[in-house]
Amino acid sequence: MKHPLSRRPVDRLGTALIASIAVLLSTSGSPADAVVPDTTPPTITLRAPTPTYEIWYPSDVAIKVSATDDLGGSGLESIEWQLTGAQTGSGSSAETVTVAAEGQSTLTVVARDVDGNTATRSLDVGIDKTGPTIIANLADGAELKKGSDVTLTYSCDDDFAPVDTCSAPLASGAKIDTSAVGDCTMTFTATDKVGNSKTRTVAYRVVLPQLDWAGEPFITGTAKVGEVLQAQAPSFIPEADTVTYRWFATDLGLISTGPTLVVPANTLGRVIWINAVGTKEGYAPRTLSSEATAAVQTGSLDVSVQVTGTAQVGGELQAHATSNPTPDDVSYRWRLADDLQVLVGTGPTLNVPASAVGHQIVAQVYSQKAGYEPGVAVSEATAVVVPGTLTTTAGSQLTGTARAGQTLRGTPATFSPEPYGTTYRWLRNGLPIAGATAATYKLTASDVGKKVTFRTVASHEGYAAAVSDSASTATVAKALPSVAARAYARGNRRVRITIAVTAPGLTPTGKVTIKRGSTVVVRDRWLVGGRVTINLTKQKKGKTRYTIIYSGSSSVYGKTVTTAYIRVR
Repeated sequence: MKHPLSRRPVDRLGTALIASIAVLLSTSGSPADAVVPDTTPPTITLRAPTPTYEIWYPSDVAIKVSATDDLGGSGLESIEWQLTGAQTGSGSSAETVTVAAEGQSTLTVVARDVDGNTATRSLDVGIDKTGPTIIANLADGAELKKGSDVTLTYSCDDDFAPVDTCSAPLASGAKIDTSAVGDCTMTFTATDKVGNSKTRTVAYRVVLPQLDWAGEPFITGTAKVGEVLQAQAPSFIPEADTVTYRWFATDLGLISTGPTLVVPANTLGRVIWINAVGTKEGYAPRTLSSEATAAVQTGSLDVSVQVTGTAQVGGELQAHATSNPTPDDVSYRWRLADDLQVLVGTGPTLNVPASAVGHQIVAQVYSQKAGYEPGVAVSEATAVVVPGTLTTTAGSQLTGTARAGQTLRGTPATFSPEPYGTTYRWLRNGLPIAGATAATYKLTASDVGKKVTFRTVASHEGYAAAVSDSASTATVAKALPSVAARAYARGNRRVRITIAVTAPGLTPTGKVTIKRGSTVVVRDRWLVGGRVTINLTKQKKGKTRYTIIYSGSSSVYGKTVTTAYIRVR
């Protein structure tokens, strides 16, 4: 629908025509020479969105302000606007004016043309961005007695646009259900005419009535650490189905529950009291407090100790202490029975030391507990301590080849406890080999045909020496030689032959014999350092080769080789 002001241009045209005709009729001049005055004000246009309700909007509103002076007007001279009410402001040009402040504001626009004609136009704008306020007689956290008669009342209000809806699960004026104990909620919802909404949830609780009582609870017993205190119940009205107890001490708060209390050490010097809690179906629990005891006194520890185990060096003795009540801390001291000044160990167990050989041992126990006097006890003496026995944890072993010239390597045995000292011996057919006391041993000619063993001997203070022999080797064999021989023709029927005999780990000794064909040309020539060079004369000319016979020795097998062919000249 067009604004009523939109018809003003037509009205102004009619007025202008009538004025022009009147001027023409009253003048004697030509109509073309007549001047028509401008008596029509400008036209003001305000463009705004359609309100959600009456003048009200739920958000900011932009209003476009403009003015014209049409149909022969003298022309627009100025346009001014002003905001009053919830939002204020002003301007002097055609523009878009945004209204954002909540509440009602009025936009007034004044337009003037060149001939002084003015027009004024106003527009009321309401901004409401906030939901309604909910008012209820049910407070958050309220406690309602079970079965009580409580009426719910509530209402909703809005500072700007009118309230549209105001609701809850119950109508205002209805009774709240208090038939069951428990936590409950009531949610209220309200909206206004422009669509703003508000929700409020109230948490409340339906609770039971409380028990009444006659008399007070009290405590019997002696307020001493380790003693038993007894709680005595009060009288509840009506009689309670159950009564429970909670024990408290100064500065400590709750220390225990139940009808009795063994007085703990941390209450020493403090007073104790109880809370008795009576419960009955259909009633809330009732808590009553007793008078406090006298200040708690120290208790006494009853301590004893016995010793078990073997009184032998390396053996273990155990101290078994008993204390009533159970202590917070127990410490142990092991001493020589014939000289209590000599401390040989601490802790609940003792690995019997070598220094105790020939002595008896006792255990002393010291028990401590907060709130109690310390307790001390001494055991009876053990038997006289005897030397210990080293235990072989891994036997001696040897590795290597049982052949003359080879080196055997022994792996020492290990013992428990770890020995102070360890020595090695090599045995030949069960008898010690002179000077063979290292972890390795090189087989000699003396070992050929025999078996060799590696022995570990361990010693430890307070223990008998321990011996561990490895398994024996196989029978030691001679070394296998390698014989190299080269023949050189030197002319004039002379030949030089060089011979080298080697064996792993040895410098072979022995003799060599040389044959040409079946003829012995050199017999029993000794090796020196495993080598020998032989010069032959008057050898038969022609192509020939020689046979070298190594006779062997006590530690090396013999061997026969042949030289390559040579030509004797």
